[in-house]
Amino acid sequence: MLTWTRPLLYKLPKLAMVCVALTALIRCPAAMSAPTSKSEESTSSKTSSSVYRSSGTSNKASPAPAKTNSLRIDGADSLRLRQHSKPSGEEEIEVSPYGIKITNLRNQIVSLYPAPYKVVYYYNSKTKKIYSCPIKLYKSPYASSMALLKSITFSDVVTTKYKEALYKGCTADFAKIPQGVVLQRFKERQKGDLVSRSPFLLEMITTAKVPVAPAAAGFLCKYYGLQQKTGLVLEMKYETFSNLKHEYLTTDKVEPKQFKPSDFAPPTNYFKAKNDGDVLLDNDSEGSMNLMIMDH
Repeated sequence: MLTWTRPLLYKLPKLAMVCVALTALIRCPAAMSAPTSKSEESTSSKTSSSVYRSSGTSNKASPAPAKTNSLRIDGADSLRLRQHSKPSGEEEIEVSPYGIKITNLRNQIVSLYPAPYKVVYYYNSKTKKIYSCPIKLYKSPYASSMALLKSITFSDVVTTKYKEALYKGCTADFAKIPQGVVLQRFKERQKGDLVSRSPFLLEMITTAKVPVAPAAAGFLCKYYGLQQKTGLVLEMKYETFSNLKHEYLTTDKVEPKQFKPSDFAPPTNYFKAKNDGDVLLDNDSEGSMNLMIMDH
């Protein structure tokens, strides 16, 4: 049996101090601060992450994320659209409670239909000419050229809504030619009443979720020679009897925009033209009539 003698007990504190000192020399500071178990490591990681997230000199809330381009415009009554069409090229459309203004970016022709929606103004910033007429006498030059050069009309094509989906930030209605009408058009084609360039399939996209005046929305359809819809037209594509697919009208961009009444006022210092064709004619250019012939 081991018995503790007084000398050994006397020396025990000194031996303990030596062991502690040796241990301290062997272990590095980093090792001493490291977690000694998985639970400690997890706690340390969470603490570090929490500190990283809350770092900074201010306790204010994080700023709101920047707005993206997918802007919802439902409910906006003042808009600017950028569209392009096969017959007319690029168009800038401005619409508000003051009216609708369509600027053709290719030939700088402006078609203005201001409230109270009785008179259409047609003017050219290059020739400084303006023509006006009642809406019932207005004829779209692009729709007319399609009918004249291609024997194609779209205003008489019947479509029905088949779904609702988001398009360019708008809640839009998608409509197409019903199956029964497709069969009927095939019969008309067989009898020679429709040319091979005529559409037998057609899809039209409009939005009625923006509170645009029906007269303004109807004028845009009339401008492109399309079937009258209650909403603002955004896209139209079709396929012909000869199996050719066409992107007739596409909206590239749509955004809310603030306007003034003066933005929809016709110019007062332009020469009055006798007809809409005269607005295009420039005395210094013999080839101005070529602008009226669209490249379809």
